[in-house]
Amino acid sequence: MKDTKVNVGKPLEVDSNKHTKYIMCFSLQEAKNVKREKKQYFKSISNWFEIITLGLAIGAIIGYFYKLFMAMRLMERLNETPNEFHSFQYLAYWDDVSNQALFRIVIISGETDKSPTVNKFREQRTI
Repeated sequence: MKDTKVNVGKPLEVDSNKHTKYIMCFSLQEAKNVKREKKQYFKSISNWFEIITLGLAIGAIIGYFYKLFMAMRLMERLNETPNEFHSFQYLAYWDDVSNQALFRIVIISGETDKSPTVNKFREQRTI
């Protein structure tokens, strides 16, 4: 039988370093705001949306790296035993979880965005 190996290769190179730095800076900024305003910070609904968005973003990053780690482990196992059945359902589940987190981030940030361009675009879409 022919020896078939799957090339794992390098993961998709995305400039996630910039995004991660942005999220870390945003986290620090929000932590400073919470420390400065204390209980007043939590009285504004937009601050709650920022905290939820921040939590989802951090969760999406963790989910992405976990999914990447599990995919590399599964591909190594596939190379070791190519004639056995390997289920990719667990990877599909984590892909769905990270996609759902990103979807919620986009929805929440779109609802809380106060820029005139976005509001004008929304008005045109509702007509």
